[in-house]
Amino acid sequence: MIKKLTFITTLFFIATFLNAQTGPTKSQELGVTFSNFDSFGFTYRVGKENNLWRFSTGLFSVDTRTEEVNNEKTDTNTIRFGFEAGKEFRKPIAEKLDLRYGLELGLNLAHSAIEYDDDRETKHNAYTPKLNFVFGANYKIQEQILIGFEVLPYVGYTMNKSTTTYFDGSETSNKSNVFEYGVSSTSARLSLVYRFQK
Repeated sequence: MIKKLTFITTLFFIATFLNAQTGPTKSQELGVTFSNFDSFGFTYRVGKENNLWRFSTGLFSVDTRTEEVNNEKTDTNTIRFGFEAGKEFRKPIAEKLDLRYGLELGLNLAHSAIEYDDDRETKHNAYTPKLNFVFGANYKIQEQILIGFEVLPYVGYTMNKSTTTYFDGSETSNKSNVFEYGVSSTSARLSLVYRFQK
C-alpha cells in the first residue's frame, strides 16, 4: 500500500512538473524555505507572475539526541523529509506586497532509530500523504528578491510502523494509522526567493 501510494504521488509530481513546462513561461523562482527553526527546504515556482506551479522539498531535518529517564539512557536518531507540488495564485495588496493562496499535494517521510541501554533497538517509520492549503504573503525586497511567509493548514493520513529488536534477536512490531488535520509546528514557513525571467 505504501509503495503504491509513493509511486502514484511521484507520478503526479512528474506529470505536474511536465505540464508546468509547456506553454509560455514568464517567471521562474528558486529559493530556500525555513520552518520550526530547525528544518529547511528548497522551492521552485514557475508560470505567470500571479499564477504559478510550485514544487518544494517541504522540510528536511536531522536530529540526534541522548536522553536519560528513570536511569535508562536512550540514543535517538531521526531524519525527516517531505516534498510537495501544487498551484499558487497571487494578488497585489500593496506596492511591494502580494497575497498568496493555493493548494498542494505532499508526502512526508520520517525515520527514527532508538537504542536503549539493554541492547534493545526500536525503528520507526512514518508516511504521511497530505493536502496543504496555502495562505501567505510575499514582500519584494528588490525586483528579483522576495521574502515570503506562509501558513499551510493541512489534511493528512499518517501510516506508522514500529519494530523493536531485543538482545536475543526476537522482534515485536506495531502498526497504526492516524487521520490528521490542522496546523503543526512545521506549517508556518519562511522563504527567501530569487526571481528570474525565462
